[in-house]
Amino acid sequence: MHLHTEPEPPSARLGRPIPTALEQALLLCLKKKPSERPANVRALKELLEAAALPWTEAEAGLAWQRTRSELARPSGERPRTTHASTVLAVDLAERADGEPVAS
Repeated sequence: MHLHTEPEPPSARLGRPIPTALEQALLLCLKKKPSERPANVRALKELLEAAALPWTEAEAGLAWQRTRSELARPSGERPRTTHASTVLAVDLAERADGEPVAS
């Protein structure tokens, strides 16, 4: 399937719509043939900028403050998210050989 089946659109996986231009940009990045993907970082940047929702600097600042305060909380106090996400904690102190251990 990885080689021959087109990926499911993000909106279908999420079960809710996302901006069309963003979904198209993501799906282009997942094309099977490299020649069908964005040619370079500049091309991808242009696609993502075209898909960007207008965000003021104040809105970005508030979003960052919320994120920073969430990250500052002890992990047991973090609220559960309502979207599909996974949090992976890595404790480097648990391994003598320096290899991280996922928990």
